[in-house]
Amino acid sequence: RRASDRDIAEPPRVRPDAVRRTLTTNQGFYFLDDSSTTLRHYKNGAWTTVALPSGGSCAGSWDRPKNELYIRTYSQLGFRVINTTNDTIVRTITDATNVGENSRTGSLSGNFFYTRTSSATLQKFDAVNGMKTDTGLTPLSQHTASDTDPATGLVYISGYAGNGTSFQRYNPANNTLTTLAN
Repeated sequence: RRASDRDIAEPPRVRPDAVRRTLTTNQGFYFLDDSSTTLRHYKNGAWTTVALPSGGSCAGSWDRPKNELYIRTYSQLGFRVINTTNDTIVRTITDATNVGENSRTGSLSGNFFYTRTSSATLQKFDAVNGMKTDTGLTPLSQHTASDTDPATGLVYISGYAGNGTSFQRYNPANNTLTTLAN
C-alpha cells in the first residue's frame, strides 16, 4: 500500500522559515529543511534521520538506476551523494562558490550535476570527480529552480524572480537552452 499524504506525520521544522525539499525514491522519501544537517527519511511507516556533515540545500536530484540522492551543499555549488539503500554518504564534491539560497537549481542528468548561482551561467559538474565546466548559458530568470525528466535527461528550469515567469529546457546533449514559456 502506498502511503498518502494523510498517512504521514510531517517531521518538525528545523527553522520555521526554512524551505523544504522532498524527493521520492524507491526506498521511501527524503525530506530536508534547507541549511539543516538532518536529512529525514520516511520508509516502512516510520521516520529515520541521516546526519549530514554540513547543511544541505533544497536543490537536488535522485539517480534511480544507482539509488543515489544528490543534495547541493547549503550556500555552495558543491554537493553530496547519498546511497538510498543504506543512507550512507557515497561522496562529497566540494565547490565553495557562494550561492544564495534563493537559487534552487541542482539537477542530475546522465553523469553530470547542473547547478548555478542566482544570476550566473549554468555549471556542469562531473557527478563522480567533480570537474566543473561552464555551459556558457544563462537562464532568463535571476532565481531558478530545476528538475530533470529522467526519461529524456532534459533539465527543466523555472524562474521566480526578475523574469519570474520564464520556463526553460536545457538539453545537455547539445548544450542548448530553449524558452518554453515567458
